[in-house]
Amino acid sequence: MGDSCKVPVIYIAGSSHSGSTLLDLVFGSHSKIESLGEAKKIPQVLAKFRDSSGGPPVCSCHEPINQCAFWNSVLQLDDETFVEREEVTREPAADLALARRALAFRGRDVLLDSSKNLGRLRFLHDAPEFDVTCVHLTRDPRAVAFSAIRKIEKTGPLDSKRRWRLLSKHAFDWASLNRKIRGRYLSKKSISYLRLRYEDFVLTPELTLPKVLAPLGLEFEPGQMQFRNFIHHNIEGNRLRLQGGSEIRFDASYLSGLTSIEWRTISFILLPTLRGFGYPFSRKAPTS
Repeated sequence: MGDSCKVPVIYIAGSSHSGSTLLDLVFGSHSKIESLGEAKKIPQVLAKFRDSSGGPPVCSCHEPINQCAFWNSVLQLDDETFVEREEVTREPAADLALARRALAFRGRDVLLDSSKNLGRLRFLHDAPEFDVTCVHLTRDPRAVAFSAIRKIEKTGPLDSKRRWRLLSKHAFDWASLNRKIRGRYLSKKSISYLRLRYEDFVLTPELTLPKVLAPLGLEFEPGQMQFRNFIHHNIEGNRLRLQGGSEIRFDASYLSGLTSIEWRTISFILLPTLRGFGYPFSRKAPTS
């Protein structure tokens, strides 16, 4: 991956509810990849660590970060001057030191950051210390919007007006973010750009992942599919990071969970973007 003097970084970009946590766990099970999870959240993790009232954040290895050997090494939690530094993941020098400690912990070569957002991607891309490959993860926006409101509805039902407002907001946000990511990096020679559909990843992972890893100079390792057999050190993010089981399953609940009006309206509004990202107007299960 590019200049050997730079730290190689795989950056998963995309919207929330697109399967980035699952992809992070599978990528992070590769023998040459070390994941920081959603690195953009490290400052707030440090803030929680300093505020002991709620207890320290828990790593996906199920240890509090102050008892996790990885994060003690990477964040130097016994060094108060470092913990107080808010610029970690915001200044290239601090970020570079963090990245190198993460890679050195298990002797791995490539850093994985699943922060998703465009701001963090821009920061890494603009920093000369990093050689970034953007893996642009997309998922059908109707599935993304439904997943978002389903999470909210677990605390109580939504009335039809609020439900529609939230559905349309998440759909529009999806379109805006993914157009920006693709428009900014697809044609740039200064960054490697790969697009990966969530649907292809979960339906045919053993066919799809080798195609994604090959341009990165990495070979697919079948053991990655049993990602729960490996110790991961993700902090914050989707609860999937703390659950058990390595099953990769396509979530088709959005196909029946949206009403006909919701489906048609979102699809009409986003029709050009749907087509641009390879998603059909019709309500049917995808095939890879």
